[in-house]
Amino acid sequence: MAIRILHIFGAMNPGGAEKRTLDVMRNISANDFHFDFCTLLSKQPGLLEPEIQGLGGNVYPCNLFNWKFPKQFCELLVQGKYDIVHSHVQLFSGYLLRLAHKMGIPGRIAHLRSMSDGKLSTPRRIIQRWLMKHWIRTYATHIVAVGQYTMSAAWNPNWQSDPKCQVIYNAVDTKPLNVPCDRAGIRQEFGFADDSIIITHVGNFLPPKNHLRMLQIFRELQTILPQARLLMVGNHHTPIGEQVRAWIAEHHIQNLVCLSGIRHDIGRILRSSDVMLFPSKWEGISGVLLEAFAVGLPIVASNIPCNQEIQQYNSRMQVIGLQEKNMVWANALAQWTKVGPSSDTEMFQQSPFTIEKNIAAMQQLWLHAAHRTS
Repeated sequence: MAIRILHIFGAMNPGGAEKRTLDVMRNISANDFHFDFCTLLSKQPGLLEPEIQGLGGNVYPCNLFNWKFPKQFCELLVQGKYDIVHSHVQLFSGYLLRLAHKMGIPGRIAHLRSMSDGKLSTPRRIIQRWLMKHWIRTYATHIVAVGQYTMSAAWNPNWQSDPKCQVIYNAVDTKPLNVPCDRAGIRQEFGFADDSIIITHVGNFLPPKNHLRMLQIFRELQTILPQARLLMVGNHHTPIGEQVRAWIAEHHIQNLVCLSGIRHDIGRILRSSDVMLFPSKWEGISGVLLEAFAVGLPIVASNIPCNQEIQQYNSRMQVIGLQEKNMVWANALAQWTKVGPSSDTEMFQQSPFTIEKNIAAMQQLWLHAAHRTS
């Protein structure tokens, strides 16, 4: 009988954690593991829901801000007869796992995917974090993080002494990335000249990604590499997106920067780019950086510790301090454009970020959480 797992997210739209979970879902046997999803914030069906349903899963919206939420969530747990609740909503998982414990769910997993929640440390927020950590400590059977620094920063620097804690590195499924390079087609599609050097970033327009800093770096790059163009992939219908569009208009670079929106051909875009720019303020283990790593695209990224965890396996990745001047970043980008992408995948295959290694660790986690193994 398949182990029944309820995954919990804010919404099932294309984001790093959501895409990584679907990568796993595509590559495991539905006879062994059945995935359903509970969404807490979305009022509309998520863009990933049709694929989830096609893979045999269900998506259950459960409005967190409805006063009936605890009752509805507990009813879902009973009706679904779940063996495991696997929560991906950072420290708020504590509240959900408390409810799961109340309903007798044997496996209760808190999955930490970022080093920070990005919120100001107000007195109320400090108390809330303390309470949520207390509930995770009390009610989680397993605490998982996507990287060692993520675990240390988001949970406890001494996590290795806690038997509940485990690092399972994020991974990417490389099969969707195995597409031909299409440099001419990409440049034509986005209105760039055939000889353009494309600097690419992939990520929704949210505070951690540091989009305005990307524009400042790119403007310096233009002074030394006039044929450079900036391609920003991701959902830009956000407050950050509005700021980005205003900055582009103010500096009259509309013909140099393209905001593509959400794309489903990331492999084609990465293989047709020259360098990835990734000056994030905080992350977990970025799936986008792993995708760029997998296709051999050079990366210039911030030197936050979770990015350094990836760099130790990827010699085609350079990390730079966020305190460095924009021209330092621009010079690094210009140097990597001279190197260009590589077709050698051996370095990635030897890293801990392959889907095969991730799935093997996840399966052991779920078997243990469901008490199907010793």
